[in-house]
Amino acid sequence: MNILTKSILVLHRQKNDSFRMKLDLHTSESSSELIDQTLLNSEGMIFKDCDDDAFIIVKDDLQQIDATSLIWRQTDPLSDPNLITDIISKAPDLFPIISFDRNGNPLMFAWGKPETIEQSLSSGLGTYYSRSRDKKWIKGEESGHIQKLIEVHICLEPFYMIYIADQTGAACHTGYYSCFFRQILNDHQLLFVYKDKLGQK
Repeated sequence: MNILTKSILVLHRQKNDSFRMKLDLHTSESSSELIDQTLLNSEGMIFKDCDDDAFIIVKDDLQQIDATSLIWRQTDPLSDPNLITDIISKAPDLFPIISFDRNGNPLMFAWGKPETIEQSLSSGLGTYYSRSRDKKWIKGEESGHIQKLIEVHICLEPFYMIYIADQTGAACHTGYYSCFFRQILNDHQLLFVYKDKLGQK
């Protein structure tokens, strides 16, 4: 099994600049230690996703950030086939994809494969890879909760992609707008970021 499938994703983001970020992969034990330390020292706000395998830590300032590049824009697509071919050739067999809405709110975390890069850029729709079904999937292809891509950014080291998208309906299968709908408080209690699931009052 690829080591990524057993890892916990931790994305560090700067509070007032959502594109200053750093992605780390942890074991379950090391991620728990990081969360505890962050809470103990009041070093940032922590949000966890619906599957408990990804966390976002929002800090006032980040000293180290990943180098990301814009490779596609809805209004002016960058269509250099050599660039895309080069990116695909550098992509590992499995890599993280993190999506945000146009306001910088996190939507979801999922996995991608090299072939999903070309499909997402050609279709303009958030495209991922399902490990359980072993195939590409377009977000919302069954539910209608699609992601219309606005921008696509990439980081080569470590390799991951960032989708900026207009989200139709809920990004999370639980019905919440975002998969990161729970904030971890200092006493380890959970605060629900959204009062209701979409369609509920």
